[in-house]
Amino acid sequence: MDTLLCCFPVLALIGIGFVGAADRHRRHLRALRRDGTRTTGWVTGHDENTHQGRTTFVPVVTYRDTFGVEHQFRMKTAADSTNPPVGTEVPVLFVPGRPESADADNALTQQAAYRTPLIIGVVLLGITAVLGIAAIIDFVSRIEVH
Repeated sequence: MDTLLCCFPVLALIGIGFVGAADRHRRHLRALRRDGTRTTGWVTGHDENTHQGRTTFVPVVTYRDTFGVEHQFRMKTAADSTNPPVGTEVPVLFVPGRPESADADNALTQQAAYRTPLIIGVVLLGITAVLGIAAIIDFVSRIEVH
């Protein structure tokens, strides 16, 4: 049990970090929808990532801002194939003057990008709670024996 207790704060901090990241991304999306400018972008390529023998593709989107300057960003979700294909139109939201704020204006893609870390964070916090309860029960049982 003592070995598990050392993991307790680490799991809690990691869980809090994931929940915080999800909340930060959700607030970013809300601000984009409220203050952002809509435009149309196009999928111009895919970044290929291979991890543990599995290859995923992240669409790269190119769009023009209100000044006609071209910018690129990587969509927040990856796929097992090159979908959407190159040339596909993508609705884009961005804050003028802040090209790094750009994101695909797709509710499903946006929700997936913040729900995944939220779920991971909640699961880790749940495990932390179970470990905490187990530690308390163990502590109480040791007191009653002595």
